Amino acid sequence: MDAGSIPAISTNIDVAPAMCFIWYMKKLLLLLIISAALITGCSKDVQLFVVNGPAMEPNFNDGDLLLVDTVFGTVQAGEVVVFEADDGARLIGRVEAVDGGDYIILADDAESSEIYTQFNPVEEGQLVGTVTLCDEGRLKCWKKTLK
Repeated sequence: MDAGSIPAISTNIDVAPAMCFIWYMKKLLLLLIISAALITGCSKDVQLFVVNGPAMEPNFNDGDLLLVDTVFGTVQAGEVVVFEADDGARLIGRVEAVDGGDYIILADDAESSEIYTQFNPVEEGQLVGTVTLCDEGRLKCWKKTLK
């Protein structure tokens, strides 16, 4: 078989429709999971948040949906939490250290972590919840401490 008889492989395949379909199916699956959680009676224990900004990249991206468990036990270093800043804004961050009832929370993005120092220490009463599920079904920080 000479080189002229080998079929050519096209590199100009339009994968956009397939990728779009997969993206929508993942969103639908997440919506079904959240709906099931809300219908089964745990609606007061979970809240839905949307990531706004690059502070937690590459682990959480702008626009990601987060399922946040508002009934949580002891929060440990390494867990991702949503907390309320003094101005009432709700922010996402990773617990770097725990000192009694105070938490040092930083962003995953190094530049944003410098900004987060203005919020530290975060008191236990400012914690809204721990992130348990991120959009596209990726499990994040599933370190729920049972009492």
